[in-house]
Amino acid sequence: MPAEAGRYEFRVVIDERNIFAETNENNNALEASLTTRQSGLPDLHPIVISLLNSTRGSYRELTLRTGNRYYIDVATNNIGTLEAGRHTNWILWMQPGESQWALLNTSNVVITRAGNQGHNIIPFTASRAGLYRFEAWIDFWNNITESNENNNVVRLNITAS
Repeated sequence: MPAEAGRYEFRVVIDERNIFAETNENNNALEASLTTRQSGLPDLHPIVISLLNSTRGSYRELTLRTGNRYYIDVATNNIGTLEAGRHTNWILWMQPGESQWALLNTSNVVITRAGNQGHNIIPFTASRAGLYRFEAWIDFWNNITESNENNNVVRLNITAS
């Protein structure tokens, strides 16, 4: 199989020098073409969860202020060699004083081309002081067969006062 995707032309000739006497010397060649697709798999990888103070600017402080509205930006790359089809991303969070993860957001992604990056920006309000924990799960239901199924989660812990 060729290493590169594309169209390949083949030609096979039998008795090229006409050594054997045949009733038809004009049917000794066969030509065909083969088109191959790119090999490999997609690999969806959340690269970072960023904290934003608006949908346009990043927030660099490590402490939130209670009562303020913030945004979580989950940046995801497809670092594989093929595009990824329809999949679902989940963003979970645990608020201060809680011991169970809660669903903050889900998003249905139709397609992510190889080499492309996508962002999922979700608003939230820091309602009480303490540690907030966030997890982003890319392709939560494992609908996409990936070259690496073990790099689909990214986490962020941040404190509100």
